[in-house]
Amino acid sequence: MITSCEAGAALHDQNGPVHDFQPNAFMLVINPLNPDDAHIVVADFGADVTKAHNPASAFEQNLSRAATFYAWMTGEAFQLPEGYPSADRLNADYSARAPEILGYRGYV
Repeated sequence: MITSCEAGAALHDQNGPVHDFQPNAFMLVINPLNPDDAHIVVADFGADVTKAHNPASAFEQNLSRAATFYAWMTGEAFQLPEGYPSADRLNADYSARAPEILGYRGYV
């Protein structure tokens, strides 16, 4: 999920287009033969493409929307891996938003 957000924001290709993912761009893909083998992927990003002026900002927006999707699908707040750039600040934000997101989805 993080890699998809990085690629969508063109963090490593400053000349590429920036994809502004919405929460509905993400899908939870489940292997019916092994339900524990689930992956979150970006499946719909056709209409939300803009040229980047600030890829880092687009990345944070994409990741914030991915965190919302993750909370909707799992009932848990998304947390970036320790040591990831801006993890402390973003994880605190995701934790603060989790009750609202999860309450909306009926988890709490």
